[in-house]
Amino acid sequence: MIVNAVLFDLLGSKALASISFSKEKVTDEFLQSIVETYYQLMQEDSAREFVTTEIEGKSTCICKVSEVTIIVGVSDTIPISDPDIERMKRFQEASTKDILQSSVRDFKEEFTALADALLRERLRVCFIASKDPSFEDKPGTAVESILQNRGQKGRRYSAPLLIGPYGVEVMRISHDELVKVDWSEDLSSASLFVLVISPPFPTADRVEQIVLRIRDESESQLVVVPGSDEQLELAREYEDLYGLDLSDVSSQPSHLLLSSMAVAGFMDMHPELAYQKWEIDRTIDYVSAVEEKEERDVGHQAFFVVDRQTGEAAYSYYYDERSKLLEMAPNIVAAISAFKFDPANPTETSVFRTGDLSYITIERGHRVYTLITGTGVDVEALRERFSFLPDLFMDEVPELIDDPTDLFRSPPFTLKLLATLPPETIPSRMAPKQSRALLWERFENAPLRDFIEAVWNRLDGSLTMSLLVPGKGPEMVLGAIHLLHRMGAISLELKIGPDDSPVLLKEPNDEVLSLYSRVDEIIGLVDGSLTIEEIATELKIQPSVLVTVFAELHRREVITIKEG
Repeated sequence: MIVNAVLFDLLGSKALASISFSKEKVTDEFLQSIVETYYQLMQEDSAREFVTTEIEGKSTCICKVSEVTIIVGVSDTIPISDPDIERMKRFQEASTKDILQSSVRDFKEEFTALADALLRERLRVCFIASKDPSFEDKPGTAVESILQNRGQKGRRYSAPLLIGPYGVEVMRISHDELVKVDWSEDLSSASLFVLVISPPFPTADRVEQIVLRIRDESESQLVVVPGSDEQLELAREYEDLYGLDLSDVSSQPSHLLLSSMAVAGFMDMHPELAYQKWEIDRTIDYVSAVEEKEERDVGHQAFFVVDRQTGEAAYSYYYDERSKLLEMAPNIVAAISAFKFDPANPTETSVFRTGDLSYITIERGHRVYTLITGTGVDVEALRERFSFLPDLFMDEVPELIDDPTDLFRSPPFTLKLLATLPPETIPSRMAPKQSRALLWERFENAPLRDFIEAVWNRLDGSLTMSLLVPGKGPEMVLGAIHLLHRMGAISLELKIGPDDSPVLLKEPNDEVLSLYSRVDEIIGLVDGSLTIEEIATELKIQPSVLVTVFAELHRREVITIKEG
């Protein structure tokens, strides 16, 4: 792909305009090497107006657009690909025409827009997903966010999202619609189809119809992505059954697109590396399209250690990268530093409530430790655990971090915090399992890096939480598991199988009944005596599909699994 382009004035020996899809910019020294190479080639053949060569290990196109002006294009592949050559020739032709009709001085103002239009590759991605995603449907909410914030009236595809050398346009179609509608020009123009497996689950027959329809009508890539970690095993079933590629779960639009593009072969690097190498417009990642239902508690939002002497945060942790508190942080820190505590009980845990948030605080010395969480939490249950935190913080006071949202810069205290005040309770029968390796060398704290990598290497899906974290107190392993899960390095799988017997806890509501077309029949056979395999045989459903359905019912606390 072309990742840099520069309009260069040979007479003045300077760059007039440039565009870069990569974070690695073209240096003045590199441009001088290009000019020297260009003059050498011109001495050999002065009629050449388009040259491809390799300079300092980079594939380079040199295009003459006037007597004293060239355009330099730099590719990230060696040798430069034929499509990149064609793009540069089209760009050269359009640029030469514009310069002839006006001047180089006028053209330099148009250079960036023309380069973006002709050099950035358009990539259309069609998501086959629910049009009414639940909050738990991570890729579904990501697609919803894209369409709500970048959708174009009267068009199926969104405006382009700028991801490195790509302009990615997104459309969505439901599982049923893809099978039933006529194959349209919009579908034909999709270079990548992404099948989202999330409640309400498409039946196995419907998934097969989707796969066969796409393969009959198109030669484009098809990948599958689970709606959340709970659907990972079902997605893997379809991966094996139909020879699909499996993409990572993510609620961040840019990460979802990068993961899907990587799996489909549109890029040869992991998303984390793409964030380092490419210019990526991530503004879409910080806009939430789907809010949780009002009756659902917002959960833990952030934790601050505020220094009263400076009035600034000595430590910050955000439980959600999309937290609405990010933009409000300076005001929140100022408010915390102004909290008044009972002088008679300075070490008591205090609770302040405002709106839908609770501020649970404790003061030690000149520091105020504050958890911001929902109003529905059991404050009394948190008090005892909360009292440990000042001592844990003082054991090894972390250095101040200017970007607390960069989890690779986490200090060891972050693991202690997540073990003491976890974002959620992981059921004891959940088994953490590796989903992708992180770039371990990016962790700035060496002891944390070594520990968290060691924990990750141990998580092969065979050990449940009850074995990994047998105690009830704060354990660093628990903190590491929560951080790895937050960073997408592990998934959590419910360890239930065909031989387990489900037990009904409560009658399902309408929302639960809509998860799968035969939930009412399935629930009707749940009495604690029949195994999942026996229920599957009775209903003529694949046991693997039924295991996934029961995993979702277990997560929603409709059923539990009979022990022993």
